Amino acid sequence: MPVLQDLSLLIDDSIVETSLLGQLNAPSCSSLHVRDTTPLADVLDSVLPSLHALTIDHCSSWKFPGTFPGTLAKCTQLRSCTITFPSDLFFVAIELIVLPELVELSLEWPFLFEPSSLFRALRAPKLQLLRLSHLSPNLILQQYTISALRGLVQSATGLEHLIIIGCKLLTQGEAFLFLQEANFLERLEILYCKRGDRFLVPQAPHPSESPRHSKMDRNSKRTSRGGQGQGLDPVI
Repeated sequence: MPVLQDLSLLIDDSIVETSLLGQLNAPSCSSLHVRDTTPLADVLDSVLPSLHALTIDHCSSWKFPGTFPGTLAKCTQLRSCTITFPSDLFFVAIELIVLPELVELSLEWPFLFEPSSLFRALRAPKLQLLRLSHLSPNLILQQYTISALRGLVQSATGLEHLIIIGCKLLTQGEAFLFLQEANFLERLEILYCKRGDRFLVPQAPHPSESPRHSKMDRNSKRTSRGGQGQGLDPVI
């Protein structure tokens, strides 16, 4: 398939017979949509370095999750990436994953997934839009989940737009560790987050506290919405 540019492969990955497959011959493929890359890692290997867009979703369990960090690290030309993680994942120490051309990143995960080690490994120097969505908004995030993205935000000196959805933090300190690196934000959206005020406290310190905690531009656009009419409590 020498001229194939866009591939959607939403199949039952759990029964893929990879022993019958070689590498995909699609040198022009720039967009890939799959449920699970892990059983197809060898099949997709030749197209990963040329991908500009990657979407991974609609899968309740990845077959070989240990291969995923290496697969993602090969996608060095990605501009847009959307990943919805299943709940039964756990990663140990992961080497840095540098995505030098990435502009937009969306990460979604359920409560039982512990994403900190993977989040901590991500770097994207050209990132402009970051979307974080916790799929279990009534439950408190595991500690250090959000602050694990500090290195990613620090590497993204052009980050302009941050969207945080359904993230209920245990402490405001974690929000501070995360947001203090986002010095060039122009738009901040905090949506359907119980105790969403914990994201605001570092940017709106009490008069008795030092103003040093407020590092974002006062002209930045900030949106905070609760969950009225959506079965969730308001942000504040």
